[in-house]
Amino acid sequence: MSKLTIGADPELTIVNPLTSSSIPAQSVFSPSHPTSDPFGYDGNPNTVELRPKHSTNPLEVAENIYKIFNEAKNKYPEVFRDHLMSSSSSLSIGGHIHFGTPQNSTIVKNLNALLAVPLSTIEI
Repeated sequence: MSKLTIGADPELTIVNPLTSSSIPAQSVFSPSHPTSDPFGYDGNPNTVELRPKHSTNPLEVAENIYKIFNEAKNKYPEVFRDHLMSSSSSLSIGGHIHFGTPQNSTIVKNLNALLAVPLSTIEI
């Protein structure tokens, strides 16, 4: 039996605490900022994305997110002077939870039946 892995890519917005306006992530990171960095941005230049390492243990993924925040506080203090928010009325943010397993696994079919199909009916 293959091991099921879990991963995530939480997305946040940077908000100026004085004006409550969003600060684009691309204005904080250099244009050559690698998309492989665990704290940065990629497809949406307005939001910060965390890229923790995946694991077979969900608590380890949470610990990886915690480590990214701790390292990022030292590397990008300007981001932490402002507010990082996980919701916004003007930006599409949130992130994803990823499940991984070999392609031929029946786990993928079962997860689609139990999670993906029902959740697609409530997506807004």
